[in-house]
Amino acid sequence: MRIFLFLMVLFFTLSAHAQTDSSKMAEVYFLRSNSAMDLKRHKFFIDDVFIGKIGENKYMIRKVMAGTHRFSVQFNGKKSKKGSEKLIIDIEPGKKYYVQDVVEQKYPFPNVYCIELTEQSAQRILPALKPMNE
Repeated sequence: MRIFLFLMVLFFTLSAHAQTDSSKMAEVYFLRSNSAMDLKRHKFFIDDVFIGKIGENKYMIRKVMAGTHRFSVQFNGKKSKKGSEKLIIDIEPGKKYYVQDVVEQKYPFPNVYCIELTEQSAQRILPALKPMNE
């Protein structure tokens, strides 16, 4: 009986905590339009933590806690490379943010990095993209 009560208290505490955290969240859209450069999926990171890979002409949405975060993208690996370019965004709760990868043609290796889009720019691109299957 004590275990049952303990588990119930724990459950309600965690669910109450989760509800308060959702009010401190924002949505970040990660966009990848067509690239003539490669057919690989690009790997996206938030604060050097791998969050997913996106194929061509796709997008994904992630909920992110409010605060300052570093976004990056790369071709290979599930560990963020130290030398990769970071996009820093101050995330505010309840807002939507749009991050797109950019492939820069460089010899001998292309460069890939993130840029932040305005909502107006993102709304022009999104209809041509398909959501990633979670």
